[in-house]
Amino acid sequence: MDSARQAAQEYLNNHRLNTDELWLHYWSNGGETLSADFAAYLAQVQDPPEAEQQVLTWALQELMAADGLWLAPPRVAARVPGPGILP
Repeated sequence: MDSARQAAQEYLNNHRLNTDELWLHYWSNGGETLSADFAAYLAQVQDPPEAEQQVLTWALQELMAADGLWLAPPRVAARVPGPGILP
């Protein structure tokens, strides 16, 4: 599943996030690969089991969803004072 590795590299290149921070998101999603092995995977030195690659995909999806929230924050309706209401 090189697509997870490629997506991770793209994400790291396009965001202010380092490998350790990405590993922390991966680990918090249930990843079991140690930080050094995770970095080796991203550097194309070794391949983790398929299940661990899936966890990386989940972590990336979580990060991208969070980015989406920052890119389009919810709009708050402006409060316009009505008659007799002080601003």
